[in-house]
Amino acid sequence: MIWELRGDDVWLALAPNEEVTLDDLLAETTAVGYEDVDQTALQEALAERQSRRVAVVGTARRPGFVAVTVDEDGMRASARIYPPGPLASPLTTDDVLAALAGAGVVHGIEDAAIDGLALDRTGVHVVANGSEPVDGEDGEVQFVVEATHEIKPAPREDGGVDLYAAATIPKVLAGQLLADIIPETPGESGWTVRGEELLARKGRPPKLPKAKNVEVTEDGTQLVATIDGLLELSHTHIAVRPDLTIAGDVDFETGSVDFHGDVLVNGSVRPGFHVKAGGRVIVAGDVDQAEVEGESLVWVRGAVVGDRCIVRSNGDVKVRTVHEARIEARGSVFVEKEASEATILASQDLVFESPRNRLIGGTVWVGHEVIAAEIGAVGEIVTRVTVGIDPFTAEEIQTLHAERTTQLATLDRVKASVGQFIDRPEAVEALDAERRPAVLRLITAHDSLIDRLAQIEARLEELQRRSEDETQPRVVARLAIRPGVMLTVRRARRTVDVPRFRVAATEVAGAVELLPLERDAARIPRSHAIK
Repeated sequence: MIWELRGDDVWLALAPNEEVTLDDLLAETTAVGYEDVDQTALQEALAERQSRRVAVVGTARRPGFVAVTVDEDGMRASARIYPPGPLASPLTTDDVLAALAGAGVVHGIEDAAIDGLALDRTGVHVVANGSEPVDGEDGEVQFVVEATHEIKPAPREDGGVDLYAAATIPKVLAGQLLADIIPETPGESGWTVRGEELLARKGRPPKLPKAKNVEVTEDGTQLVATIDGLLELSHTHIAVRPDLTIAGDVDFETGSVDFHGDVLVNGSVRPGFHVKAGGRVIVAGDVDQAEVEGESLVWVRGAVVGDRCIVRSNGDVKVRTVHEARIEARGSVFVEKEASEATILASQDLVFESPRNRLIGGTVWVGHEVIAAEIGAVGEIVTRVTVGIDPFTAEEIQTLHAERTTQLATLDRVKASVGQFIDRPEAVEALDAERRPAVLRLITAHDSLIDRLAQIEARLEELQRRSEDETQPRVVARLAIRPGVMLTVRRARRTVDVPRFRVAATEVAGAVELLPLERDAARIPRSHAIK
């Protein structure tokens, strides 16, 4: 409602949607001190919502008055100030507070605004404001790592790309933080000036992705990896894989691969590239003039070919065929079909698995047994087969003997220079200041040589015991062994000069004997690492 003074006349105008009664209007005119109130005019103003002259002002003794109105949404309260006449008592802030209480305003009252009101002048002032509700924040998962499934060749210092270099494959470690879990918030209620609560929407809890080898910490605030591996990350899942899968070939698109876990190659390993794994390596295709190295197993379902091709494993190696390549296994080597002109070294066995297989040409050196259907060829191709001596142990023994010879020669030279000081340590103190440091360095070198020679002797003794295996090494030809095959069983040697069928070569009294093969002696062992 708007009260307007035109001289001594009071005019009233009401808003179309303003809720007010005739009694409210009469009470306000009385409280303000208006005189000659025209009730008919008030009724018309109320009914028609048109401005009407409704009273006159007796200004001298008119008391002051504060009227409070509240907006329709309840979010704001305003005080209309009617100053008193010059002979009436002045208005105070207590009058404003009393008017607010009368209107039911209890929330958001602004004391500073009330204290600053000009109570001696007519005016409308906002004195209270409601508070809007604050909706809760939805919980979320904030990842602190990036997906690591992409494989790219390594950059060179000159800005180019070394396509043959090992690709950079980032990984995560067990216990590493992967994501922070931000919880939802409940929200904060709002209030109207009359103290009516406006409820806020609660935040939705964070939606955790499907996880594998990932766990939530006890306090529920973080996601951490449970194993070392490669991170796979999407909108719906997070996983730490212990293996790395190459969808196609290892070639210029992927670069070479060096990964701490298992590596699965769905294609082939192309010439010039290499694959190294801290676990297993499984290649669905071929390994062509490339290098493959696995910790526990290398399994090539295709062919291993090329004189620059090398396959190594600290466990077993399994291939379909091998041609002119080199295979090294600290366990056993399993060949499904054929090996030709290859170099095969194994601490345990070399086993050809198919009923019809051939070992043709090349060099084989294994610690225990060679089991094949046919060894050699009709054309008397030279095929060297050695069993009974672990090639890696023999290589280490040879290296240690060479080092021992070198170290002993060095020790003799050092002794010739400082032997007298070693026998008489007090003689060092008699040396001049310039010579003493050099002598002390030689004495230190002498002690280091003695320690290293002791280590070599201990290692040689250990390897010697390991090489004295009580099991009987042998070479088994389940079908035939051809002329031109050079056999070594432990230190006994023999070259086959005529075809022999279904025989086993063993050492008897320091010589290689070809004995008839018993029916149950041709059982083919299987690798426990290949599943």
